[in-house]
Amino acid sequence: MIDTIVIRLHNLRQYENIADTLLKKNEGVTIKDIVDPHKKTALIQFKEVEYGDSGKTVSLYTNKILTSSHYYLAYRIDMRRDFIDFNFSIPKYLYGTNIKQFVPHQDDHYYSEHFKWDKTCVEVTYQRLMSFLTEFFYEVFGENQIDDMDVEINRIDLCYNQIFDTKEEALRYLDYQKRIRKKYLPEHSKNKHSYDTSVFLKTERYTAKIYHKGSEYTSSNGEIGRHRKINEEQQEEKFPVDNKFDEEGNVIREGLHSIADRILRYEISFRSSYMAHLHKKHLYAKHCSMFQEMKKVHTEVKQVYDKCMREAKKELTIDYLDPKEEKAIINKYMKPFYEYDKHKVRTYKDFESIMSQRMKFMLRLPESDHKDNETIRFFDRDSRGNPKIARHAMFSKDLFQILASEFVDFMEQFQVNDELKFEEIDLKIMEYNQEVDEWNRQSEEKKQKVCEERVKRILLMLKHHSLDELVRLGAISRRTKYNFKGDIEKIRKTNVNLATLTSSIPDYKLYLCQKIIFNNI
Repeated sequence: MIDTIVIRLHNLRQYENIADTLLKKNEGVTIKDIVDPHKKTALIQFKEVEYGDSGKTVSLYTNKILTSSHYYLAYRIDMRRDFIDFNFSIPKYLYGTNIKQFVPHQDDHYYSEHFKWDKTCVEVTYQRLMSFLTEFFYEVFGENQIDDMDVEINRIDLCYNQIFDTKEEALRYLDYQKRIRKKYLPEHSKNKHSYDTSVFLKTERYTAKIYHKGSEYTSSNGEIGRHRKINEEQQEEKFPVDNKFDEEGNVIREGLHSIADRILRYEISFRSSYMAHLHKKHLYAKHCSMFQEMKKVHTEVKQVYDKCMREAKKELTIDYLDPKEEKAIINKYMKPFYEYDKHKVRTYKDFESIMSQRMKFMLRLPESDHKDNETIRFFDRDSRGNPKIARHAMFSKDLFQILASEFVDFMEQFQVNDELKFEEIDLKIMEYNQEVDEWNRQSEEKKQKVCEERVKRILLMLKHHSLDELVRLGAISRRTKYNFKGDIEKIRKTNVNLATLTSSIPDYKLYLCQKIIFNNI
């Protein structure tokens, strides 16, 4: 469930022995050398990064060490900002590949047949993560004591493998997923991209993707080449890449290549900015009456603000306007917002400021930071006049649960459902049209029936093309597309994924109980 993680160790100068522990023999420098990169005893060249806008120069040192799983653990030392970043994949660190996930498997001693994807699964994963971090620090830093208050989780990627019976079924399912419109994402948004073997989404706060693991595994940057090379160098099958057959040609052990070919992988990267947004939305000052009142006022004022902006955008139809002209048009329509209750507008702006401020998520906090996360210091403001809030929060089990819920919601939105089967259309339309007849007999406001012929004709075409493809091909008009979507929503009374399948669909949760034995991993 967890793949890449960025662990940031702050207050580097407190841990003078750590660099010596990290760097391999006859390489690198000590912490004292890092503080003074021009010291003659330094054995490396520092990477100098100069920012053109500010003229600042930042010295960075990067290196990597080989782990017991034949995976290179990369790290970066930033002298100016006084931290070390470890950016790596937990499954690759443990197993040498992320085909095997950081979840309980049937060949794990702690696996239970009652284990399933639910809140308990998330709690167990969080506990395993905390245990892993303890072991990781010991393996990397040895006897050096690390204070949890100096450890930040700067980024964490959640992932999941949906496994199919064959490669063909996985790719066919991905093809249907390309037709699904992400909730809250405009239909022609540039933030959704579909490639041959992947779907990539980018929003203001996170990036997400679905891709065929087998294609990624065998790509030029994939793991298969490295796995084969390690097997050759070690003269031992450290990584079972290929299937193993008996004398009659039957598969007696499935290889990593075959397993990867049957997998569609879901991933979301939760960076600190998105974690901060979710923390403030669900956990920050949740029992503080003043902050809850701010939320209500913000919702009220935002409705006024959004309405003004919608009216302004109607006039902003030209691709390019002089910034002064654009500002003048917006100001003209923003008058109702500017003339709204001054106190409420100030509260609205304060709430926006609070929600936009970044936070660091640490493994442990001092008591003062815990208190700052429980209530808002409304009258304590910074030099810009914004309310001061806690800049540090716990990377807690509650926060991890929220991240997992966001991730599951993303997966659920891209699960293709076949509830609307072709043979059920006649009955569905008949039932709906009967309800319309009954309504029209009793009401002066008339409703329109669903055209059965149109719906069935388009559903047949959707087996091979998406709605947008049908419009581009000239098979249907744009107006017909929206009429069809309206008809489907009427007869189902739910959102439609616009895909029909003839075979059964695997439950994405089944990875937990799949009998996949990762020999030698």
